[in-house]
Amino acid sequence: MPASKPRKPKSKAQRLKELIERNQELSPEEALDPAREYALRLLDQRDYPSAQIRNKLLGRGYHPEAVEEVVTRLTDAKLLDDARYAQMLARTQHQMRGLARRAIAQEMRRKGLSAAESAEALEQITDESEAQAAEKLALKKAATTVRLPNEVRRRRIASMLARRGYNASVAYRATAAALAEYPSQTDDSNHSSDETDHFWSAD
Repeated sequence: MPASKPRKPKSKAQRLKELIERNQELSPEEALDPAREYALRLLDQRDYPSAQIRNKLLGRGYHPEAVEEVVTRLTDAKLLDDARYAQMLARTQHQMRGLARRAIAQEMRRKGLSAAESAEALEQITDESEAQAAEKLALKKAATTVRLPNEVRRRRIASMLARRGYNASVAYRATAAALAEYPSQTDDSNHSSDETDHFWSAD
């Protein structure tokens, strides 16, 4: 009798699908402990806002009543703290990634943080710190583009700053300072900026 072929291992997607189906069969009471354990494993890796924990638990198929109970208990235990998370997010996104308040606010909305928590956290970022961060980013970009024409450099620096949430006036000043610090090495480096004033007119 020929030997049977070994079973093909299940894919990660198949295993997850079966897990979700099993979780969906649990009652709210039965789902409470496994949902809590899964949430704690997530929080052991890094901090999360409550909305993301809620969505991850629901995505695993746990009963909504069990999910809300887990979120409530973790919040009461201070293992979930959206205000604290918002403060941390604002600080790290500004200091480490150089994002402006506008871009950080968008990130906060995406993560499900409330408008009040976001506004309070963003108060730690001042106009001065935004200007300094923008200039730091612009200087770094300008230093690596000295072989390009200034018009190309202006567009690249301005686009980079816009993606990070800086308004036109902040981007203009940062770009001007950076190009002055690192002049272009091409022949057209003395072109008048009047030709591109329209570029900065829209915020």
